Amino acid sequence: MNVTPTQPSTPYPTEPERPRPSKVASYAAAFFEGVSSVALSLKKKVTKETATEIDIEALWVDLLNRTNTYFEPLRVANPFCNEATALKDLQANIVGQTSSKKFSFVASQLPSYYEFIPFWEEMFKGRYSGIVDLTSIRDLPPGMPTYYPEMRERIGGIDVEVRGLLDETTFVYLMKKEGDEKTIIRYHFDKWLDGKSLTTEMLIFLIKTIEEKFHPSKELPLWIHCRAGIGRTGTLITAFILKEKIESEEIRKENLGLFLVELIFALRKERSQFFVETFDQFALLLSFGTHLLEKRL
Repeated sequence: MNVTPTQPSTPYPTEPERPRPSKVASYAAAFFEGVSSVALSLKKKVTKETATEIDIEALWVDLLNRTNTYFEPLRVANPFCNEATALKDLQANIVGQTSSKKFSFVASQLPSYYEFIPFWEEMFKGRYSGIVDLTSIRDLPPGMPTYYPEMRERIGGIDVEVRGLLDETTFVYLMKKEGDEKTIIRYHFDKWLDGKSLTTEMLIFLIKTIEEKFHPSKELPLWIHCRAGIGRTGTLITAFILKEKIESEEIRKENLGLFLVELIFALRKERSQFFVETFDQFALLLSFGTHLLEKRL
């Protein structure tokens, strides 16, 4: 594999010198302030005459209102990481523990330079089915080092080395520390842009691919990250649990919308009020659920 190692411009720090906010925390407050106004403007459009036509909007308004009511008293400096479910030193949360009987996930932001060491320490000591990387080329500024090595690097006390490719998007990493070693697989799906949605067909393909590569389970959580770990990551995690509930017949066509609102609201409590970030991502999940239900008929 003809690659050039990515070397950081300065040595890896042993400890962060000061608390570091999420990379997207700077716009969080402004976004939060807009939730109420967006909900109000959409709610005005929902009338008896048009409720059938804009049912998706009505469900979205319900989710926004529930979210705003719950999180308003809990507003904190970093609204992208619920401390109760957070992993130490990482902008990451364990999600799906109560919502899913089959799966467990870690939702994470793209590890920043200061998080390289705790990230690989967690990969080494934890038991994960794999890493799903949803970032696109637009998410990483030119010249910024990546958390994953391109050949071999010493990261903190761990040697991390690329040992091969399962295919052009799936990388195998060998980790060594004090005589022990283990491997982890990283799948990179770069077709999903930040703040955007996918087609239903592409989401189906993505989930099928991940299931075949990783076989995620309750015992072996799947680590998923995009740039902030809320929009694309939240949509994918929700889709996995939604599929589980449809297959177990907990969800039917008549309760799909309300169940989805309840599910996202529960997951937002574990990660962030922005989990499933946009209306288009919410609409994608409804389309995905509808497709799965129609297949069962």
